This record gives sequence, C-alpha cells and structure tokens, in this order.
Amino acid sequence: MSQVRRTIITFCAIVGTSLIGGAGGYYVYKARSAYVEKKKRERKRAYRGSSTMRRDAGKRVGKAVDAWKDQFKK
Repeated sequence: MSQVRRTIITFCAIVGTSLIGGAGGYYVYKARSAYVEKKKRERKRAYRGSSTMRRDAGKRVGKAVDAWKDQFKK
C-alpha cells in the first residue's frame, strides 16, 4: 500500500510540475511574441520615416551650402 501511495504521489508531483512549467513557458512565449511584434512595428515605422527625413536633411544641407556661397557674392 505504501509503495502504491508513493508512486501516485510521485506521479502527481511530476504531472503538476510539468503543467506549471508548461504554463510558464507558454506565458513567456506569448509575452515574447508580443514584444517581437511591437519591435517589428516600431522598426517598420522608423524605416518608413527615415527616407523622408534623409530627403529633408539633404534639402537643409543644400540650403546651408547655398547660404555659405552667397556670403562670398557680396
């Protein structure tokens, strides 16, 4: 009787530990997936705006060069 009880308790402990570990792993997986998706969206947004920013930066640089040249025309 004692051997059967010990086997059942051991089995229940193993199953309980597996369930807790599996639930924890699933929670970490879902949290990580949400984080990765958030970062993907942020990266896409950053790349989408960066080309516009680069074009505007080029215009600003062009204006600065023109202003620098204009000072010698006086």
